[in-house]
Amino acid sequence: MGNKEHILQWNCRGFRINSTFLDILINTYHPSIICLQETYIPENESDKMSKADSYRGYKKYFCNFHGDLPYNDSHHGVAIFVDTNFYPVSDQINFNFNAQSFQYLAVTVSKSTKTFTVCSLYRPHRQHLVLHELQTLASRLPTSSIVMGDFNAKSLVWGNSESNKSGDTMELFLQNSDYTLYNDKSHTYIHPAYNTPSTLDLTLASPRLFLDYSWKVLDDSHGSDHFPILLMSTENSEPDHIPKAKLSKANWEFLQSQCINTMEVNPESDDAMESFTNQLIEIMEDSIPKTSTKTKHPKPWFTPEVRESVQKGKALQRRCRRIPSAENKQLLRVWRAKTRRVVRQNKRKSWRKYVSNLTTRVKANRVWEMVRKISGKNSKQSVAHMTLSNGQKITDQSKIANHLAEGFSLKSSSENYNPEFKKIKDQQEKIKLNFSSNNSEIYNRYFKLRDLKRAIKKSKNTAPGPDNIPYEVLRHLPEQTLLLWLDIINHMWKIGCFPKCWQESYILPFPKPDKDHKLRDNYRPISLTSCLCKTVERMINERLVWYLEKYKKLDTIQCGFRKHHNTLDHLLRLETYIRKAFIKGEQAVAIFFDLEKAYDSTWKYGIKKDLYDIGLRGRLPIFISNFMESRTFKVRLGSVFFLNHLNKKKVFHKVVY
Repeated sequence: MGNKEHILQWNCRGFRINSTFLDILINTYHPSIICLQETYIPENESDKMSKADSYRGYKKYFCNFHGDLPYNDSHHGVAIFVDTNFYPVSDQINFNFNAQSFQYLAVTVSKSTKTFTVCSLYRPHRQHLVLHELQTLASRLPTSSIVMGDFNAKSLVWGNSESNKSGDTMELFLQNSDYTLYNDKSHTYIHPAYNTPSTLDLTLASPRLFLDYSWKVLDDSHGSDHFPILLMSTENSEPDHIPKAKLSKANWEFLQSQCINTMEVNPESDDAMESFTNQLIEIMEDSIPKTSTKTKHPKPWFTPEVRESVQKGKALQRRCRRIPSAENKQLLRVWRAKTRRVVRQNKRKSWRKYVSNLTTRVKANRVWEMVRKISGKNSKQSVAHMTLSNGQKITDQSKIANHLAEGFSLKSSSENYNPEFKKIKDQQEKIKLNFSSNNSEIYNRYFKLRDLKRAIKKSKNTAPGPDNIPYEVLRHLPEQTLLLWLDIINHMWKIGCFPKCWQESYILPFPKPDKDHKLRDNYRPISLTSCLCKTVERMINERLVWYLEKYKKLDTIQCGFRKHHNTLDHLLRLETYIRKAFIKGEQAVAIFFDLEKAYDSTWKYGIKKDLYDIGLRGRLPIFISNFMESRTFKVRLGSVFFLNHLNKKKVFHKVVY
């Protein structure tokens, strides 16, 4: 379908019974927003359905009733699904407005600089539209809005052979409002008994959005008596995500030959590391293909058998329209039942194939990854619209990113320290730390090729940083290139400098589970830094740990970040302590506490002072000191980056190995 945005509108006549056909529509058109009417979901199940694992990648909003509609049964209800990859920011609008003649649900979505509201509406056919209720809803919707739904309103204006009272009301509303109607007189509904066509489903848009989309009725009702409607963006949209290196199809031989033949860097130049990085990126561009910017791929259950069944259904539906006999209607009903069965069978086969991969030979991390996927915990959660302390709501994505960035920086600010500690801090920082040395210590010696290879070998396939160079590329570098890289590292080590290109990181905000995502304090920042930098950090960390262990600088009961130690050591100590208390008839008292934002609020001078106090001098502590200074970061929402934020003397990023 190309890299275009699609919005799907459909009266599904039962969310559960027609979920199979909704799956087919999603797999075919990859809509970024889905507006459903007549979901048939009971009111007490709305919250459960919105949190269900089905339709992963979509944030689901369900609504059944407003006010005192007289026919409040399960045959009503509206829903909106928002693709969190396409629109990472979405939030339901609560108008505190009870309409008596229709049900509605409004959700505001944001991506980059684009923010608008989509409203799904359903009017029960026994109710008449009330003009002032439509006008009230329109007045409370933002100026950039799309309203789509089953109005059950007939009028000659949009293609019906006759008008009804609700159609007259709708005409009057359109005449007195800014909303423009998309409908082009194409029929959207076929009466199941009489086979008569009519137009009941309408799509309206405010002037700001009307020209951004084209309108189309699909030719297959997909199990309902209403035809799905597709709004298609008239412009190419932004990519769903940033393309990644397709390492499985990399030409490693070509990469290695290019590294040997074309890479030229003076290891002693000021920009040696930056030049090395840029040349490596250029070589990657020529030797490693990239993934598509679209995140949607055909589902494994969407087999040729399913495609054939869908095509056959379209042919039967066309025949039923031409010849609405009882025999053709029966054939169409049989086909719908068969299609549901075929899709269920293929889904079951696909599921069994996936689960069968769980064997005793599978590594533990792979098992837990599969368990998370099965439980739905891997599904991405979108960043919600933010609410400020004064109650003001932020919907623009760039402002949301800046708001999050300011929050992350504020958490690490020295302003969070209590006044007593600030006095100690100010007094201590007046003392200059002198790390000068002749660098004859073992831990200050130049690195060797085996150190670099060992650091690369220990690396795991974590996400790359701003340079987009993954660890897998570093593992395939030829020895000649590794020696060049090593010369650059040793020159930096010698003069005590830290590359500017390594001082920037990307921040991905992840919502904390079961928290209010409208508040920025309920987001966890994940920092992505250069894999080249993390490899050098690993080499330096190895020497630091060697020094701490050899000269017994660590407490004997410390287990974290140490070889041959783990959390079981402390659990065994605690169990022994408790058992001894039982034996002696004593009481065992234990206190557990967690330091809030321990890494965020780390005192950088305190780290340097600790390095100084344990006797470290020369290149190693100087490199660590330079690593912590002048850090910057950019917040990324979806495929878009915002705010180059300075962390000078504020933030110390923990690097996870």
